[in-house]
Amino acid sequence: MKKIAIDIVIIPPENIIEKCIALNNSSKIRKFQLWKNDFVPHISLTLLGIYEKNLNTITKIISQVDVEPFPIYLTWIGSVKKEKWDYHIIHINTSEKLKELHKYITQETLAYFEKADTPEMIVAWKETWWNESSKKWINNFYTEHSFEKYKPHITLWCYNLNTPLIDEFPIKFYASKICVFQVWNSNTCRKLLWEKNI
Repeated sequence: MKKIAIDIVIIPPENIIEKCIALNNSSKIRKFQLWKNDFVPHISLTLLGIYEKNLNTITKIISQVDVEPFPIYLTWIGSVKKEKWDYHIIHINTSEKLKELHKYITQETLAYFEKADTPEMIVAWKETWWNESSKKWINNFYTEHSFEKYKPHITLWCYNLNTPLIDEFPIKFYASKICVFQVWNSNTCRKLLWEKNI
């Protein structure tokens, strides 16, 4: 049976996406270029491998979430090392609403978890390989990046920013859309599979 690797995410409103894209574009040191419809800026709620046949079950679980739009605060830009690169990430204030949403979706989807192992699970593109750090992040998300260890952020996939947009932080917006993406290398959000307004 076919397996796919997915990221269940909050997608920011268009003005925040545009800010992320502008920050990404301002850097000369960039691994990926962010877009509105590909390599999409996002806030991960949980990542996992699943059998593709269970996607409808996963989306039904998310559809049952009883939550209204809630505020999210982008607090500051920091850096993190991923796959031997240094990247800027936008740190996010982990509110109770965000923690509850992460906890519910992570717990309720765990029963459908399948190991991330073969490159056929990710979006087919130029490369046919899947780097080990991306697989490890998915396979260990429940134990190493969830609950008390959950640190929501938006990865900008660039470094050495040069833009006045940094001076705008903190930035407030309302979470209003949950999406499911099939990921590519570095667990970038490439293929939209499902979305829901909250």
